[in-house]
Amino acid sequence: MHCVESELWPFCQSLYRQAGVEPLLLSLQDAADMHIPLALVLIWFDITGRELEADALTRLYKTSEQWQRHVVEPLRQARRWMKANTALTEPEHALREQIKGAELEAERQWLLRQSQAAPSPLLPPNPALTYFNRYLERLSVAAAEQKRIAHQLRQAIEVMNKSEGRQGEELV
Repeated sequence: MHCVESELWPFCQSLYRQAGVEPLLLSLQDAADMHIPLALVLIWFDITGRELEADALTRLYKTSEQWQRHVVEPLRQARRWMKANTALTEPEHALREQIKGAELEAERQWLLRQSQAAPSPLLPPNPALTYFNRYLERLSVAAAEQKRIAHQLRQAIEVMNKSEGRQGEELV
């Protein structure tokens, strides 16, 4: 049996580590309130040819917003507050690192849940990143900025594929 769950997390980690991707996504997280795990799963759906019906996409947005608000954001707020506090003791610094780990694990768990419900690939890979661009529109990111962001991500995906030995039209 082909395990989608085993594909999504490594893809997200690999793309996030590509040059320029982390600061790009973090800046969108801060400026446009983008949920990075949602952005990554939408990119993955695009480039693996997974089709989402409108109601499934709406549910995906809703579950992401709820998970972010109730699980990830409280951890992020605590971690950022502790980072801003320059008088942390060594045990408090260790606690901050544990919170950071819990924040990452919360995002990973949400991604794994989405991978378990992912539709099978039915379409050819979509290098236009349609689902991702729709998300940027939803966040009111300007069209010119959307093009720049999508271009940067497509370049990162190409580099990632080359470094992993993939060539030609295959995006992932």
